[in-house]
Amino acid sequence: MVKLTGFLTDLDDLAAFRRVRDELQDPERPPACSLVRVAGLVRPEFRVEIEAWALVADQGLSSGSGRLGPTAPSARPRQGPEDRP
Repeated sequence: MVKLTGFLTDLDDLAAFRRVRDELQDPERPPACSLVRVAGLVRPEFRVEIEAWALVADQGLSSGSGRLGPTAPSARPRQGPEDRP
């Protein structure tokens, strides 16, 4: 995991969010992390949403390195109308 974004509806949940986040991540290689306080989520009973980005290791790369997989949106060039056949 290289990037984690947490969305909290109540900042009173921040300590619990950090505790769980710290238990699940590699302390030697923590991801970049952002936190956003939001007024609400898609369902009223939801109090937290987490978005995580990870790199997929390529078999041709050495251990510990990675790259975006071919299906990742940012790995594909965008096509405008002038680029389409």
